[in-house]
Amino acid sequence: MRLHGMRDSELYGMPQAETQPEAMPKEGISVKIWSTPQPVFDKLNAEFNFDMDVCADPDNAKCPTWYSRTDGLSSYWGGTCFLNPPYGRNQIDPWLAKALWIASIDWATVVCLVPSRTNSPWWHEYAMKATEIRFVRKKLSFFGGKGVPFWGNAILVFRKGQVGQTPKVSSWIQPEKPNRKAVANAN
Repeated sequence: MRLHGMRDSELYGMPQAETQPEAMPKEGISVKIWSTPQPVFDKLNAEFNFDMDVCADPDNAKCPTWYSRTDGLSSYWGGTCFLNPPYGRNQIDPWLAKALWIASIDWATVVCLVPSRTNSPWWHEYAMKATEIRFVRKKLSFFGGKGVPFWGNAILVFRKGQVGQTPKVSSWIQPEKPNRKAVANAN
């Protein structure tokens, strides 16, 4: 089910909070799609049981309820949300700002798959306020990207009502890739 961009204020009849992040600019932005590997999502979903994917496209949405990259920032997030934001320059900031905001007002838990760019301003502004930071061991092979990116990744967990303190930091082991020969022989 795709949700059609209802703003939080439209859903609840209240004005938008001043601290809610603005929507991502639509013009002049080049977006590279790094679709979440299904085994990575499946392992996270087994733990968190996601209600919605808040930044997706029709061909890579991970949950039956999802928002597009153009609607996600201006739409209601509730329950437990999965977020793999656009990784381009100045594109992660508004998504993590909303994740932090949504968790801080007790509307949702948001689990984010992001590049582990610990020297970026957004990392210090938003990631360091997450409830948990899980550094992914080994580089991920994304669907839609050209091979394995040069960066590592982290999983940020913004738990509803539990953000802003010192985050719990750990290492996260990604699921093993299926053996291609075993998969071919099984078919």
